[in-house]
Amino acid sequence: MHPAPKGRVLAGIIPITGRENVLGLPWEDCLQPLSYQCTALERSVYECAVMNCDSIWIICNDDTAPLIKKRIGDYVLNPNIYDDWHFKKIPGGSKEYIPVFYRYRFRSCTYPSLFGQYSPMNLTDSLT
Repeated sequence: MHPAPKGRVLAGIIPITGRENVLGLPWEDCLQPLSYQCTALERSVYECAVMNCDSIWIICNDDTAPLIKKRIGDYVLNPNIYDDWHFKKIPGGSKEYIPVFYRYRFRSCTYPSLFGQYSPMNLTDSLT
């Protein structure tokens, strides 16, 4: 992968709120297993990490946020470092972590997506 252009901040936004629970289970539909030890939400986080996102924002309800936060965590390891893993002198020396942020306060479907687009921009503006 090519390095990001200067001044570009790519944030992966995964909105979970506002969806109807079709299966009728006590947890969200995004926590359904796709395969052995892999849920749909983990697959979405992995896809954001593969696309070289600088941060991942999960917008979820306040009642399911602790379960999602325990399953995903506060950061994920960037999977793109394994491309040149065998060509480094110290392979484990340069691990890159992608932070995962959680927002849980909205119940509609469209507003969390819009809010999730502006939150990373406001955060990076305040850091620079």
